[in-house]
Amino acid sequence: MTKFDDNPNIECLTWETAQGYVQATNPELYEILNAWKPGPEYKLYRVVYRYGDHILNDGVFQLPARDGKLYPLTHPEVSPQLVEDLGYRLLPLGLLTKNDSEVFLQTQDRLISLALFYPGKLIGLWECLDPEMSFFPKRVWYICAGSRSVFMVPKISETGSHNRLCKMVGVRRDPPKTIMDHQPIFVDIARCLQSDWRHEIIYFSKEWFKEQEDNPHWLRFHHSLLKEGWLQSSFNRNKLTFDRVWDLFTMHLGEDSAKASSYLIDTLKQLIGIASKAYPGFRSPGTNESAAPIGLIQNAYIEHYQLKHYFPTMMCPAYFDLNTDTQPIYYSLQMPTCLGSHPKTKIKISYMDELRIIKSLVNRFVELADSGTLKIEGTLIEVMISHIRIDYFHSDQDLYGDILTTDLLPNRDKGLLTFNKDYSDREFATSGTFLRGLIRIMKRVCLENSER
Repeated sequence: MTKFDDNPNIECLTWETAQGYVQATNPELYEILNAWKPGPEYKLYRVVYRYGDHILNDGVFQLPARDGKLYPLTHPEVSPQLVEDLGYRLLPLGLLTKNDSEVFLQTQDRLISLALFYPGKLIGLWECLDPEMSFFPKRVWYICAGSRSVFMVPKISETGSHNRLCKMVGVRRDPPKTIMDHQPIFVDIARCLQSDWRHEIIYFSKEWFKEQEDNPHWLRFHHSLLKEGWLQSSFNRNKLTFDRVWDLFTMHLGEDSAKASSYLIDTLKQLIGIASKAYPGFRSPGTNESAAPIGLIQNAYIEHYQLKHYFPTMMCPAYFDLNTDTQPIYYSLQMPTCLGSHPKTKIKISYMDELRIIKSLVNRFVELADSGTLKIEGTLIEVMISHIRIDYFHSDQDLYGDILTTDLLPNRDKGLLTFNKDYSDREFATSGTFLRGLIRIMKRVCLENSER
């Protein structure tokens, strides 16, 4: 029986043995804890996950066994000591120390990326700071080691090529029906080809959360958690007033309101959220492998699937940072991630027409913001809309000239053609599903010259 004894995927640490990991990823937290130098009773657990592992699966926290198989914390196979030390909340507080993770919701036909966490970030923070009985719904969340919302831009669903890939690599899966079916195949490829990609988290045991009001070091540590939690919750705390902005917006839509469905209004909300760094959008990771073993997956599709003609461009969820980003962020109508209304309607219009309506809505939003009607003066949203540009793309030619063609995308985003290997003899897959109804957000200074 696997009791997690001598488990290479779980290591019990003290501050003395853990401090190097903390110093390398979160120097501010390191300074606080190093001044304290907590004793050996303050245990920490360094846990290693494989790419694609569900750290949180439908709200259930999971740990890897010796062979990598995941068990819920409540499983009888899990060591009672781990249950005692890490079972104080739905998700114990964890510091990411290697590679990224993604928080998402999953429905029958949609995958909604909610948040991304990078090395140095704390997960489980809200859960640990909230009282045990709160408004937080605990059984709807998923957290994936690496990116769950990763996919290939060119078509990879041809049956013969897919079957050849499966045979050569050792994967057993049907060809993907949608781009959200890509990642489970990528996970199988990574496992069969023995990828060394790993996601690492250091979890804090329950001892760290026993109140010590007479200990200034503990108070400083707890204050740092409250400060970080406050920053993480900024958008959600202000959502009520943000909703009031949308009430004002819809009141002043005028004749455009007849064209704009609730779904397209929600799409506009999502675009504003992405541009404000409240929600993830999508971009090419290039040579960055923090979200997935990108190079290994690309090579498998070149060598075994025998992808012809096209760059093996991949997309991952990412945040857009107005202060630092020179690379665009994207949103696709083919992959709606807005939490509001459902994209399916009784009257279906084309993605090209939806792009035109969204473009009109964005222009109207900017007009109303500039006139003061939306009352967003002094907010991040006001700063954001004055410094970004939004463009609209489709693989088909727009007869009216309102929508750009996707062949122009690499002109302003070299990351779409950046890989670990030289694929210079290939073309960008301009007709990929993700691109048919694409919206691009960029910092305005990066687009001084239009594609036109």
